[in-house]
Amino acid sequence: MRKRCLAVLLALLMCAALLAGCGESRMSDVREAQSLADLKGAKIAAQAGTFHADALTQIEDVQGSTYPEFSDLLTALKSGAIDGYVAEEPTALSVCASEETLTYLPLVNNDTGFTATAADVGVAVGLVKGSPLLAQMNEILDGVSEEQKKNLMADIVSVCSGQELEHIGLDFEEPAAPDGVLRVGMECAYEPYNWTDLDGTTPDSVPISGEGKEGLFANGYDVQIARYIAAKMNRTLEVYSLEWDSLLPALESGAIDAVIAGMSPTAERKAEIDFTQTYYESNLVVIVRNTQTNDFVSFLGDVGRIFIKYRTQLLRGVGNTMLIALTGTLAGLLIGLLTGIVRTAPMPRNGVLKILRKLLNALISIYVEIFRSTPMMVQAMVIYWGYAFASGGNTLPLLPSGILIVSINTGAYMAEIVRGGILSIDRGQFEGAMSIGMTHGQTMRRVILPQVLRNILPSVSNEFVINIKDTSVLNVIGVTELYYFAGIIKRQNFQTFQTYLVVCILYFIMTFTITRLLRLAEKKLAGSNSYTIFGSQSDSSAEIHIRKEGENRG
Repeated sequence: MRKRCLAVLLALLMCAALLAGCGESRMSDVREAQSLADLKGAKIAAQAGTFHADALTQIEDVQGSTYPEFSDLLTALKSGAIDGYVAEEPTALSVCASEETLTYLPLVNNDTGFTATAADVGVAVGLVKGSPLLAQMNEILDGVSEEQKKNLMADIVSVCSGQELEHIGLDFEEPAAPDGVLRVGMECAYEPYNWTDLDGTTPDSVPISGEGKEGLFANGYDVQIARYIAAKMNRTLEVYSLEWDSLLPALESGAIDAVIAGMSPTAERKAEIDFTQTYYESNLVVIVRNTQTNDFVSFLGDVGRIFIKYRTQLLRGVGNTMLIALTGTLAGLLIGLLTGIVRTAPMPRNGVLKILRKLLNALISIYVEIFRSTPMMVQAMVIYWGYAFASGGNTLPLLPSGILIVSINTGAYMAEIVRGGILSIDRGQFEGAMSIGMTHGQTMRRVILPQVLRNILPSVSNEFVINIKDTSVLNVIGVTELYYFAGIIKRQNFQTFQTYLVVCILYFIMTFTITRLLRLAEKKLAGSNSYTIFGSQSDSSAEIHIRKEGENRG
């Protein structure tokens, strides 16, 4: 136990050293930049899959890199891994208002040499090709003046920086008798355009729709634009929180009616979907650091405060994670047992039954190979959005979907584990059972499977632990497990490293506890290593004592 504590302490000290030792090589030069030439040779990053990444090519000799999310960019900047990153000006205003150590450089469409088109810096509503909503939405957006857009963004940025306002939306009347629903998809993770409000305290926030999202709210510039459009269309607004990579599949499958997620109408995206006119345009900037502030004591304080402040959401995520992992493991074990019984059953003599049996074995083999050869994250996307495509836009409930995906994935591995366990049983036991008239089913149920379950328990335990960790991939379809809430929290507090350290500790507690409990179960099933055998053919009082290895004889 002492060694484990020392190891954890050492890991924390290493983290602190990394934070404290981050480089300052170009920080002073970068924050004083006035043009693109001043950024020559600097380490500048951008979000992958956006125009921001393409914009890096305008900087001579830039050491460009990309990150999947804006929160990752912020973490890299604060740690010193990069000198700055490209963002939109409203985002920079919001981030810099919350982080005193950061500032930004305006480097777009001015005399710095940095240029961008309106499509690059504008954001628009995304619709399926040929959508009848296009003309109607364009007409509605025509009614929003440039002054209204600027005032709305100013209010949004003020809320992001901690100011209390009573109202931030555009002025309109909510429909008294709405005629239908407008389903809008967004990340709810791109402040100030859209973010997740954990308690709905920000003004004019909207509940996030979908199973498992109860108690979560969305707000931001995109949300308010969506509210305005829905009201003008005499519809009720439903906001769906989706990962960026899930937005287009959701739109194209019919699961949502529109994407309002700070999405730029680039030529590549226009080839796939239609866009309305832009509802906001913003210059691009480069966010840089003003100072270096890496204090180990304050770092640990941040970790503690994150757990205390967000414990409700974190524990909710822990509960869902354990539910999915436990149910998925048990269901996978059942699948493995059924397939194991089928694959090891004797081949029937009847010709038709023989063909059916071979066909069933082939299907089981295909199932096992497919699900063992593809990542669970990919399986989640294919199953969830594939169902939406096939059903005309209807989606499965999120939590049951997560359980289904984990169960099917686990079943493929359990099928091989059970098969190996059955084959490990001495063949004589099968023959002995058959000699006394037992069927294959009776033999498996009464003789073989009890031994198999005991033998494979360590492997089953390992699958359970793996499933606890692998539930994290289900956030790609929006399942509210622990990793999902970690993503929300890091985007609210801009403390990615601290947030994931808290989550890492929670995962460790879960897996460590489960591992120890399952080891106790293994010992109980294994029985004692000390046996006493009474009686013999020659002497009924005979007694044989078999001691544990190393036990003293006396």
